[in-house]
This record gives sequence, structure tokens and C-alpha cells, in this order.
Amino acid sequence: MATTGSNFVSLLAATLVNTTVQAVSTLVAYMAADAARVAQNGGGKVVDKVTIDFSNDGFAKHGGANYQLTGTTAQTIDLTDLTANTPTSSAGDTTFAKWNTLVFNNLDAADVTIAPGGSNPARLLLSGTGPTLTIPANTSIALSSLAGLVIDSTHKIITVTPTSGGNTAGNFFIGVAGS
Repeated sequence: MATTGSNFVSLLAATLVNTTVQAVSTLVAYMAADAARVAQNGGGKVVDKVTIDFSNDGFAKHGGANYQLTGTTAQTIDLTDLTANTPTSSAGDTTFAKWNTLVFNNLDAADVTIAPGGSNPARLLLSGTGPTLTIPANTSIALSSLAGLVIDSTHKIITVTPTSGGNTAGNFFIGVAGS
């Protein structure tokens, strides 16, 4: 079956698909309009469609900051104060007690890595302070936790490290939605 123009739906309830009742957790491909209808009626969740839109997410606080990265020098981002550590600019809320969505946007031609800070590491859905996540040049990555992850004095720092030189001012953006 061709799936061009389709979405994948994980069924949340037994659902009639054509002439067969499909069990809970069955993955099915529906044309986009049918997938939306099944999801809207509570019969399933569209699992291949992810939209991050701070203007419409229902969280109490939203903020962002641009950071200048140079060479291979690491930059720290403090989620308790996005204006700390000299971003090139910031907008919206700048202090958070919990994050629900983090958006990392590498606007440069060189890759960067992000990691929980070496001290006071932020909770990033990564375990400990050693794991890193590479964000390729001109790429955005979002992390999301509906329950939210607490930001406090011992869980607040993200380290961003460019992999090579040639970075320009305002080339790395972080967006935070939460409380």
C-alpha cells in the first residue's frame, strides 16, 4: 500500500479499519484527513506529525535567547536566567522553574553539541552529564515533556559546544516553554 500523503496513527481503542476491527496499539496508515478525524474522535494518536508552536501550546511562560558561538569554545545556558552568560539577545520570559518544551536551533554552517552542564546539569532527557546530542548545521531539534522537568539551582545548565570555527553572532537559538 502506498503511503504518500498519509499519516501513521497508533490506535488507542479498537477501531474498524475497512472491514476489520484493529486492536489497540495497532499502527495504521490513513490519508491525512482520515488520520485527523480518528485522532480528533479519540480513537488514535497521529505519531508522525510533530508541531512545536509556542503561541498555541498552553504553557504559562515562553522565552528565547540567541547566543554567539565562536571557535570551539563552549557556551553555557542557564535555564533559571536566559540572560546570564551574555546572549546576543533575548525575548519573552527569561526565568523558568520547569520546562515542557526546549527548541534548539543551530543557525550556523557548523555542527554544535549540547549536553547537560558539567556542574548543575539541566535535565534534558539525557542521563547524567556525559551524553551529548549533535545538532547539525542549519538544523532544529525539539525536546518535549508534557509532565515538565524541574529547573532548580542544581538542575539548570546546558552546555553548547561548536564543533568548528566560522560561527557568527546570534547563531544558536534556544526556546523554552514551561512555567
